[in-house]
Amino acid sequence: MRFYARKALAAAKGLRRPKTDDSLLMLIPDVLDTTTFLRFADEEKCPLIKALIDQNRSDTLPCFLELLPEEKNPRILAAMIMAVGAFGTSSESKVLIPFLSHKDARVRANAIEALELLGNLKLFAYIFPLLEDTDNRVRANAARSLRSIEPFTSFRLLQAMISSGKVPFQASAIYVLRYFISDASAALVTPFLDSPHEDLRRRAAQTLRILAEK
Repeated sequence: MRFYARKALAAAKGLRRPKTDDSLLMLIPDVLDTTTFLRFADEEKCPLIKALIDQNRSDTLPCFLELLPEEKNPRILAAMIMAVGAFGTSSESKVLIPFLSHKDARVRANAIEALELLGNLKLFAYIFPLLEDTDNRVRANAARSLRSIEPFTSFRLLQAMISSGKVPFQASAIYVLRYFISDASAALVTPFLDSPHEDLRRRAAQTLRILAEK
């Protein structure tokens, strides 16, 4: 329920489109194109994107989708990602998922938030691996995402990751299952003690040891 409450709150905020005297917004035409956006200085772009999100300017989504692959400034890129999350639908997830592995931590953290806003529970399978990220904010965002959905749903997603046959998904699921203290978690992890992949065997042993201690 918490996940859906967050999504509903975001939608409710989007319905409110308060008037603004923001000087940057006053320069934006009814339809924002890439040429117009690129005329702004870099230091203006992040405040502009935030203002557009606050104003629920969902009509600007095509502009940001076009600019995302080319943007090199990580601060601006992170802001654009939030705009795509705020204005997009599940179909935009394929655009955002690659940014979960971006070299800049701010970009990775915002990609988590943006995917969460899209409201598709299947996307959490891509977020869970970032619980092991080296950056504190990224880990915190991933953990918040995990807490935002009901434990039963989280466990079902982890089961699907284990059954996927994809080693990266399995590795992340084995790691996350250490936080689900139950015989069912141990049963999912135990077969990986005999995995042909050394990393999966190591993770399985660590998770089972942690589960046994709790």
